[in-house]
Amino acid sequence: MRHAVIWGRRRQGKSTLALALAIASGKRPIIIFDPCDQYAAWPAVDEELLEELLDSDFGIARYSPGGQDPEQAFSNLMLVLDGGVWRWSDYALIIDESSILQRPQRLHPALDRLVRQAPDDILVIQTMHRPSDAHPLVRSLASDYFWFQTYLARDLEVVEDTWGAEVADEISRLPSYHLLHFWLDFGGEPRWKIWNDPSIWYVPLRIQYAGRNQDRESERKPEPAA
Repeated sequence: MRHAVIWGRRRQGKSTLALALAIASGKRPIIIFDPCDQYAAWPAVDEELLEELLDSDFGIARYSPGGQDPEQAFSNLMLVLDGGVWRWSDYALIIDESSILQRPQRLHPALDRLVRQAPDDILVIQTMHRPSDAHPLVRSLASDYFWFQTYLARDLEVVEDTWGAEVADEISRLPSYHLLHFWLDFGGEPRWKIWNDPSIWYVPLRIQYAGRNQDRESERKPEPAA
């Protein structure tokens, strides 16, 4: 997994799933762009502290725009992480509510660069409410896609046009906390699988997890199905 996109309505579990995937990847640190403060249990960092954490064994930290414009805040974050030369490697970046940074006709320049050019040792995970909010590049160049139950006609139309009628039909009938994972296998062969056991990806968002600076055995690492 290199770049994942998760779609779901509020309270379906997309932020939880994003954190579970990041923890399971083994990449550290996990940095969360958190414009809606969904991950408030973890320490908030500014650009200066983030630079220090990237050069340490820290586990999870969040970057919250606070009173800043979210687009400018994301630009500031990516200036530290990327700076035009991919200054850091082997970390996971969760971009929560990434529809703030895109719409079908426009994509934030730093997010565009992440989608097109991020090295394979950087894991990017976006969460969004609706497939119809995603820019076409995001719908076409990510490596893994996850959906919780979706029923709006426009969203199902986008899913059918991009990933096929069978996937759209399955998504429309998913029970609560079940999800569909779509990915391209070796040779570009489409694959998808329904995850029907939420326990394999559930992690509570109100409990802090250890990083490399603590006992790694104490950190729960769910291993979602392929």
